[in-house]
This record gives sequence, structure tokens and C-alpha cells, in this order.
Amino acid sequence: MFRDWEDDSNDLIEVDVFSINRAVAIRYTSSATHIAPNEVYQKARSVGAHCHSNVCNLTWNIPLDLGFRYLVRLYFCEIEPVMTNEGERNFTIVINNQNAEDEADVIKWSGGHGISIYRDYVAIMEGDRREGKHKLSIFLQPKFATISNHSNTILNGLEVFKISNPDNNLGSVSPVDPVTTSAPEQSVPFATKNKIATVLTLIVTLINVPVYYIRCNSEINSGRTNNRISSGEHQCRQFSLDEMVRSINNFDPQLVIECGGYGTVYKGDIDGGETTVAVKRLKSGSSQGENEFWTEIKMLSTHC
Repeated sequence: MFRDWEDDSNDLIEVDVFSINRAVAIRYTSSATHIAPNEVYQKARSVGAHCHSNVCNLTWNIPLDLGFRYLVRLYFCEIEPVMTNEGERNFTIVINNQNAEDEADVIKWSGGHGISIYRDYVAIMEGDRREGKHKLSIFLQPKFATISNHSNTILNGLEVFKISNPDNNLGSVSPVDPVTTSAPEQSVPFATKNKIATVLTLIVTLINVPVYYIRCNSEINSGRTNNRISSGEHQCRQFSLDEMVRSINNFDPQLVIECGGYGTVYKGDIDGGETTVAVKRLKSGSSQGENEFWTEIKMLSTHC
């Protein structure tokens, strides 16, 4: 929650778009507690009621560095008083020209009116980092052929997190100067903080998403060591980002099993469903130390 939240005007394509502002008492799901302040959920963007669904949508174009993966977090909360049941507001979500949700339903996801929820997606900005920034598109469109005052899209807020490459690099490449000079080549900064406007609030935060392999006693006793790295007494298997995301169905909130001091814990599976894993996701501001972290790991391993 301790982040700067900004207006989205620079990145929102404002065609028949209007803002919603309701003084609603926000309730939190277990997985969304303290992720964002009430002010984020009490405001939203939507489209005008007179629009046809084929031409009316919410679209953001956000400039990002090529050659990186990004975690896109969308915040939802149904704050319109007439929207109280599932199926009253359905829309599609497209991120980076890929379908993220075919039938988004905020009340179905959250469980009711005034209850906050967020959804996470991973987008890949392919290309040569030397080409600079390209725009990531986030597109929400009503599901129905015709829409009423409320049966259309809604989004309360969004964040984009830049995920480091396998070489632990988060820095963008400096643009190439077409004029040759005798000055020594400047080194590329290790990381550059990029503030980007959101629906109501948006910040680009640089993160690493850790994952730890929880092994059952039977596997530990079997002595399997392939594709693992050793760190002291702890044996860890290495995973790619794609494997992490697939194992927990793209950060599916229904797979959350705990929100501990280190962060949110998801239950997933790998190796074709043969092995259960827990994916621990570091939260900003966590003060948990290594001993507490491994204590949680050992506790979770008992659920294998």
C-alpha cells in the first residue's frame, strides 16, 4: 500500500469513457487485504451506456521497455449500487493482444458488492532492448452486444511490475547516439524507475518473484538431486518464470492458501500434476528473516 498512486490520463484512450466515484465501505478478500488503499477501489473507469460493445471499450497504452516480462495487476471492486448479482456485468480482457479473460465477472470473482479483488497476468514484451520503449495495451470490452447503464466494463486500478531477466538485469539500454564522438561510452544504469499512470493509480515497481520447491518426505528420502541447487542444508529446484506461472494458473486467487509475513502463498502443481508445490510471492515491505522463511517452508511441506 505504501506506494505512489497516479492519475491515468496520459495512458488512457478516452473515447466515451467516464469515471465512477462512490463512497462505498470496501471489504477485502483474504488475498487482497491491504494490497491497495480504499481510495483505489472507491473509484473506477467505465464506458458510456449509449455505446455499442463493438466500438466502446476501455484501453490503456503503456510505454514499457522491450525484452522483459511484466506482471500486470488489475484491481476490481463492484461499487455501482445496482450491481449486486453475478452475470450482470460481463466483459473481456485483452492484454498485449492476448486474451486474458473471456468472461470477466467482478462479483463472481469477489463474492459480492463492495468486495475488492485483484487479478494478476504476465505479459511478455518481446524485442530488442536497444529499440527502446513500446506500448503495452490493456483492453476491456463489454461482453454483450448492447449495453445498459451498468452492464459494461469496469476497472478500479492497475499496476505493472517489471520482472528481472535470468541475469538479474532490470535496466534498459541507453539509446544509441547516431553522431559518433570521442567521449567514452557511458555504462548502462542497473535499474531505472519508471512511473506510469494507471486507471486511477499506477506505478512501475521492479521486483523478483521467488518460488521455492516444497518436497514431500518421500522425495527427500529418495535422494533425487537433478536440476536442483544446494544452499547449505536446503535443497532447491530451479524454475523458469513460465513454469512458476503455469504451476499456479497465472496467480489464480482461488489457489491462495496463506498470506504470511513473507507474502502470499499459492498452492500449485508441476510435472503434469504429479508434484504439489507452494509458490511464495514476496510482498513489499516484508520484514521476515531467513529463519522465519524456512520455518514457513517446512510447515507448508507437511501438506504435500
